[in-house]
Amino acid sequence: MTGEPIATWAQRELRAMGSTAVLIAGDGPLGLLDWAASELNRLERCWSRFLADSELSELNRSAGRWFPMSDTLALAVDRSFDLHWLTGGLFDPTVHDRLVELGYDRTFREIEPSLSRPVGPGAPAPGVSGIERDGTHIRLPAGVRLDLGGVGKGLGADLLATGLLDRGARSACVSLGGDIRVAGSTPEPDGWHIPIEDPLVEGATWGTVPLANSAIVTSTTLIRRWRRGSRILHHLVDPRAGEPTMNGVTAAIVIAPEAWLAEGLAKAAVVAGPDQGRALLDTGELCGWLALADGTVVPSGSAPALLHPAVRHPTATG
Repeated sequence: MTGEPIATWAQRELRAMGSTAVLIAGDGPLGLLDWAASELNRLERCWSRFLADSELSELNRSAGRWFPMSDTLALAVDRSFDLHWLTGGLFDPTVHDRLVELGYDRTFREIEPSLSRPVGPGAPAPGVSGIERDGTHIRLPAGVRLDLGGVGKGLGADLLATGLLDRGARSACVSLGGDIRVAGSTPEPDGWHIPIEDPLVEGATWGTVPLANSAIVTSTTLIRRWRRGSRILHHLVDPRAGEPTMNGVTAAIVIAPEAWLAEGLAKAAVVAGPDQGRALLDTGELCGWLALADGTVVPSGSAPALLHPAVRHPTATG
């Protein structure tokens, strides 16, 4: 989407949802990013499992009883259930308790990227079939709690980007922990030039990809990692085994019309493994790449050509 060049840009960076958020609006009214920052805080307080007083935490404490959800929480829950269905259960929002058992909470200490196979199976995570819905009311079975972290940042980026346009901006780009959604007019005729960071080499990129009115998300096993005893764990749990996945796929980069879809499918593609993960990326309006532990990059059949490919350490000198 192009037209008259954007005359003014506003940008803000802040911490939210356990990561860095970058909010960019083109030709918007004064104070528009104040709304975006406030809305981001509201969304986090709605569906973060790390906040004891969030609406999601209240829902998780209500297992066995009917709970009235706000429209915002209901949207996030519905998107997570959509992803569960689209991925054949590879995306599972009920892995909450298994993540906590493995040590993924606010106190976990991240470690440097390192590959190490976990030892021993865990209990399989429950599916979503036991959860009941009646309009915006929901009832979780006893012993089931939801984790919406696999969809929250992407959905937040979608809501903020479209909300900025609804409130007068001509262009918007929102990045929540690297989950990127762009909307409206673009700064270049072919779109926003989004760098694709190399998930295996710090400071390197594969190149840039033009993005217009769509989203791009990276999900990786190499960032949110922690040590528990002799085990090195990460946050992408295979619901079929209840363990962090170790199948040779270290990251998935997915382009989709919306960021919630890209985020959920990226996580599912990592869990699925090289063959099934690529098959997921070849469906619908998706495309992207899988990064394997041996350095191989597996593109989907419709992955776009990168601009300025193989840029290495662009800030290095000498």
